Amino acid sequence: MSTVNKQVQQCVASTSSGEQIIFSSVHIHGRQPGPSLAVIAGLHGGEYCGIEAAIQVASLLKPEDLVGEIRIVPVANLPGFMSRTMFTIPQDGKKLSSQFPGQMAGTYTQQLAAMLFHKVIAPSELVIELRGGELTENMAHYVSIQRIADGAYNARAKKLVECFGCRNIILRKPRSMLSENESAYCAATFVGKVGVLAEAGGWGLRKEEDVSFLKTGIMNIMSEIGMLNQAVVSSVNNHIYFESFVDVTSPVEGVFKCNVDVDQHVELGTVLGTVRDFAGDLITEIRAPETGVVLGIVTAAGVTEGVTIVGLGRPMEQNTT
Repeated sequence: MSTVNKQVQQCVASTSSGEQIIFSSVHIHGRQPGPSLAVIAGLHGGEYCGIEAAIQVASLLKPEDLVGEIRIVPVANLPGFMSRTMFTIPQDGKKLSSQFPGQMAGTYTQQLAAMLFHKVIAPSELVIELRGGELTENMAHYVSIQRIADGAYNARAKKLVECFGCRNIILRKPRSMLSENESAYCAATFVGKVGVLAEAGGWGLRKEEDVSFLKTGIMNIMSEIGMLNQAVVSSVNNHIYFESFVDVTSPVEGVFKCNVDVDQHVELGTVLGTVRDFAGDLITEIRAPETGVVLGIVTAAGVTEGVTIVGLGRPMEQNTT
């Protein structure tokens, strides 16, 4: 039987070249057996809102108040975090956020993903992937689940994300197969866990409203599944449901200026931004390929062909059951 405690555990492995792969996990055993939850943040080194929310939750939780157990990884991408590298891991240039379930014989990032999958995701029943908008991004508050070909699972996952306390909810179109390049929450979903993604913030800032949204959402879900003896705190009744997150990309290289903001409704053909050359002459206008809601914008000025500049939520056309 597990002892009631809170421990910081360091997970260490080595690549074939002898380089160490390290991440730290806060593991809290509650006063009695119950649900198991994993919270993983810092998949991108500059997503500080998610990192700060994870740290605050780890600090706030007391083992004697908890039923079950929780594993919290505040910074999954430690090399990117410490080197202030955006999006990728410096050792191999790969995005940890799309490398799950990982490969133990792969590159640095693939091995790190495999470690996180086996040591944090696999022992848990519910996995929350905390994101926070990178240094050159601004993200709306939204939560997401990956639907599968199981109506009972989809209904349960939907009920949980509705408790998070967020208006924008992405119920991604059902898929039936795990790929080699998944996000943490999708990889969790395809091995029988409930996987949830939550996003907020950006610009390298840790605004209280963004951090609090993520932190409160975690506590709400813990209350909903019986890990905490407290009421769910959510004032959101008018959820907006989306079926996907649509990446709008730049067709050319140049200097980008965004014309829209997060949570803004846009119609098909709305000018989302412009790309100019270094003389200030217009190269192109980037228009919305469809009607939707802006869930994320890129604030970097320099863009290359094919890079994402705006993320749109595609509204669901039918009921959400």
